[in-house]
Amino acid sequence: MVRDVVNNLSAIQSDIDLLGNNDSLMNQQKVAQIHLENTLNIEEDYWREKSKTNWHSNGDRNTKYFHRLTKIKNTSKLINNLMSGDNMISDPEEISSHITNHFHNIFATNNVV
Repeated sequence: MVRDVVNNLSAIQSDIDLLGNNDSLMNQQKVAQIHLENTLNIEEDYWREKSKTNWHSNGDRNTKYFHRLTKIKNTSKLINNLMSGDNMISDPEEISSHITNHFHNIFATNNVV
């Protein structure tokens, strides 16, 4: 349907190129452009509804993909190494202890305001 409307608009524009501008052809072009826009809106609404129907009928079958993506994100957020001054800490227990001690020292000190 869209192809037919585009072909019609192209034919009118070709006639304008060959015959020059006249009121009749310009009005036909304007009507054809409005018709094309309406047809494209109808097609967009059709595909939007079709995608909703597809999602409702198939459900959430792509959860495996999202779980894998979440696992990848979580593993990339892990702290594997930590610089403490000039020392590189790579043991997970030492990293945990260092971070805990760091924040304990910040928040546990008695700050006089």
